[in-house]
Amino acid sequence: MTAPRALDEPAAPPTVEPDRLHRPRRAIVAVVELLVAGGAVAAAFWAWPRGFATIVTVAGDGTRLLSERTYGNWLGGAIGFGALAALLVLDAIRQLVLAVRVRPRAGGTAAATGTATPRTATPRTATPRTATRQHIDEGGS
Repeated sequence: MTAPRALDEPAAPPTVEPDRLHRPRRAIVAVVELLVAGGAVAAAFWAWPRGFATIVTVAGDGTRLLSERTYGNWLGGAIGFGALAALLVLDAIRQLVLAVRVRPRAGGTAAATGTATPRTATPRTATPRTATRQHIDEGGS
């Protein structure tokens, strides 16, 4: 059985409207996400100290025994709020980059204006990798 042959022409990438990614409204979304991230950080600082409790027990001879108890629900919540804040900041950065991204000019390339001509199949030359693969496919070692 022979290995499947590679296609001569690579698949064309999906067409994307040039206006689809560049939207200044994304800056507003980024600001809202940063505000929510700030609230999540505040919630993390609020929840973290609630995860610890000091218990004082007085023994019969008057000795004070101190114990620390940790509450995992509060600590886990604080860590969750911090992780949420980190993800929101990363997405806000992505939104800002997409908001300020330069739009293609109207007189730009044919691909940017959507008037590209269809591609014609051009013969490909064998690169060392494909030449080796062909050699192996032909039974060589």
